[in-house]
Amino acid sequence: PGAAPVAAAPRAAAPAEAHARRLAQLVNASRSWSAGSGRMAPHMHVAGYARRPALDARPLSAEVATDAGRTLDVLRWSMTVAGALVILVSLLLAANREALTLLVLRKGRPSRSKCQPRFVLGEVFDPADIAIGHSYEFVDEGEAPGAFSVWDGTVAAFSCIVGTGLLAMPYAFSLAGMGATVLVVFFVGCSLYTGHLLSWSMHQLGTFSLGSLVEEAFGSRARRATNAFLVVELWGYMLSSLVCGSLNVAQLGEGIDTRIAVALCTISVYFMSFLPSRVMTRVNVLANLSFIVCCAMFVFTGLRLPERPPPTDLQVVKPHGLIAAAGILVFSPAAHSFYPALMGKMADPAAFPICLRRAYGAACVLYLAVAVSGYYLFGNRVQPSAVMNIGVDLSLSPLPDLGWMNPVAAFGMCIKMLALATLVLSSLTSTIESSLSGGLGKGEGDGLRAAITPGVLAISAVVATRFAHEMASLLNLIGSVFCMNIAFVIPVMCFWRLSPEPLGWARRAGFVALITMGVTFAVLGFCSAV
Repeated sequence: PGAAPVAAAPRAAAPAEAHARRLAQLVNASRSWSAGSGRMAPHMHVAGYARRPALDARPLSAEVATDAGRTLDVLRWSMTVAGALVILVSLLLAANREALTLLVLRKGRPSRSKCQPRFVLGEVFDPADIAIGHSYEFVDEGEAPGAFSVWDGTVAAFSCIVGTGLLAMPYAFSLAGMGATVLVVFFVGCSLYTGHLLSWSMHQLGTFSLGSLVEEAFGSRARRATNAFLVVELWGYMLSSLVCGSLNVAQLGEGIDTRIAVALCTISVYFMSFLPSRVMTRVNVLANLSFIVCCAMFVFTGLRLPERPPPTDLQVVKPHGLIAAAGILVFSPAAHSFYPALMGKMADPAAFPICLRRAYGAACVLYLAVAVSGYYLFGNRVQPSAVMNIGVDLSLSPLPDLGWMNPVAAFGMCIKMLALATLVLSSLTSTIESSLSGGLGKGEGDGLRAAITPGVLAISAVVATRFAHEMASLLNLIGSVFCMNIAFVIPVMCFWRLSPEPLGWARRAGFVALITMGVTFAVLGFCSAV
């Protein structure tokens, strides 16, 4: 009679051992990634995740394991029912989102003394439409919901440019040496230039849809292919943000199931999508500050190290690591898939290049500050993600009095990932709406548009819940192939095709170099991911 509990203990401990083996595989895989889109590998960016003592955990008794399983089942069913209710309610509210925003924000009736167009993604702005009131509202200047000022646009662009790719930059410097500084400045400059080409082309055509821009340049088939590229890339960003955010939530609360964490993050992102632009700007500022605090803790840990890396680690140039480092650095500033939606929300779309210049300038300073200091302090011991070095020494052993850094870093990463996922959701739904705008009638289109946001989040949550620990390679593949084409190939080709004046030989040579660079890094990223 007494043998039953003893026999049940190994079976109860089996899930913990399997989880520990899966963690070890993820850690080994993250160390082997030498190129590719660092921001698309969510398991790399969880503070203390690889150091959780899963192997040393005591086996659970049969009674405790049964009670814990029942509790988790109740929580899972509760979150499932709550999510279903949120989706059902959202179907009723999504169509009236702007009316709800006006109800909350407006203090008085709108004045008709000033007119400000409400741009619809994919439609061409025609001043003659104002006379008949087509797709435009008469509102007070500066009060239109969704209208970005230059400051709002700068903060949103900075939030898209400065993502988890920043956390992989010190590791890139350990591969290439201090000479990687030139690579950072070069890739930031190239991304800024192609971003200018993209915004100029869209502004000249009066469209804020990348698909419409490509259709004008290369036809309807190219538009469908581009929209498919854009949807896949943005959906990859959505999955990456949800998984990274949920893993940090699980890190904050020991024992929280990954599926529950994914559900919490998904519901949070959905409700954040209703926030007006001014409130969302404050959220993005808070998220960026939280992310900078994580980077500051990384540098502070380096200053508290009991021993310094050997001088031989710090080199000016490491020729054998330049290609691998370039494969990491080129992805961080390439956030072009977000720009059409952001530009379409601007109160003055012509001012969007100003937002890009300010955002890229600030991002370049932050890139170099974190990467150079991280490489100088940690040498070749810097990890593929800087959060792995927070609170530990060069051998990854915890430092005394710095144990508080892991939960703080996890909390900061949660805020950053939720804010980024909200920006991704806005761009993704806008792209899907633009793709469907021409093929459906008004009644069908309105009903489908109302279901896009909850539908995208529901599908993303299911995929993230089911494959949270297995999707790193898939996300890295998506980021490598699609990000490079949308950032460096499509903007250059569209500008080249739509330019009203013939281009000189020097500019054509530069364009060919940019296209070649985008295709080359897409191929290298594909090979690295596969």
